[in-house]
Amino acid sequence: GMPSLDWKLIESDLVAVMNKARSMVRRGNLIDAALTAGYVLTTTCKEFAHDHRNYTPTSYDVWSEQNKVLRDIVAQAQNMVRTLLIESDSIDVDSRLGMLGEIAERCEEIGDNYLSRLKWFVDEAMPLLCCDDEKAYMAHISKRLKNRKEPYFHYRYIIQKADYWIVHGKRAKAEKLLMDKRDNENVRDHYINCLAEWKEYRKAVELIDDNKDELASSYNEWEDKLIEILKLSDDREWLIEECRKRCITKAHKLRYYTALKETIAKEEWTGFLAKLWDEIDWNNDYDGAEAKIAVQEKWYDRLLPSFRNNGHNVMEQFTT
Repeated sequence: GMPSLDWKLIESDLVAVMNKARSMVRRGNLIDAALTAGYVLTTTCKEFAHDHRNYTPTSYDVWSEQNKVLRDIVAQAQNMVRTLLIESDSIDVDSRLGMLGEIAERCEEIGDNYLSRLKWFVDEAMPLLCCDDEKAYMAHISKRLKNRKEPYFHYRYIIQKADYWIVHGKRAKAEKLLMDKRDNENVRDHYINCLAEWKEYRKAVELIDDNKDELASSYNEWEDKLIEILKLSDDREWLIEECRKRCITKAHKLRYYTALKETIAKEEWTGFLAKLWDEIDWNNDYDGAEAKIAVQEKWYDRLLPSFRNNGHNVMEQFTT
């Protein structure tokens, strides 16, 4: 089951072809560039998959290293097709859609392979190819969701469906879908980003708070995003109120302390922090915030209680 083609040789040919495609772009010969890139993308994936169909590498790491350049060429070709046919409108729309449709059809036929997830590339092209034909687009999404082999990636199709509706003026429908599926962190993240973009800051914060799992790995990112949203809102009072509340109850306190210190006027700060300090639940402190804040504020008298509260990990706090 050894491959029969000389892939090192093919690789150097493809490097030359992609250089040529780039010079076509520079000269403004965009249609030929797009066709060339589409050819490199689909033919390379197809031939590589065919030539390696009975081949099992002894070590995937070594194999991956050997094929690094090849994968990179395929990625370059895909980026060029994306730039010229999906993202830009420098080619007239009929030619663009015609070429994109053919490339997408070939990609769908070849399917996912070692060099590239071609189906995901087809997914990027579909909203454009279906345009306002919602039925056609939803049929594509349903086909993807029927793939039981990759349930983990189903969230992608939820997001894509919502995005299609948003672009086509059906935001309420999109929001209902995102809300129903918010248990998936990727979906929730996408919805929060949408809300922030629409300047619906309060709703975005509610959605972050709706996530009860404070120990989830992504939880910290949510909390950072929350502060980002509070800052975007330009509502100083709201930021102070939310960060104060969270500094008291949440296990990771330092980010709220920092946001408050940045926001509150210097002359009010000491009084504000002293009052907050006494309300904070220091038993729930994953950051070693008590000691770190005391040191930063030079409140050395408050360091002693923090040693008592956290005696076991005090040394860590000062050495990290």
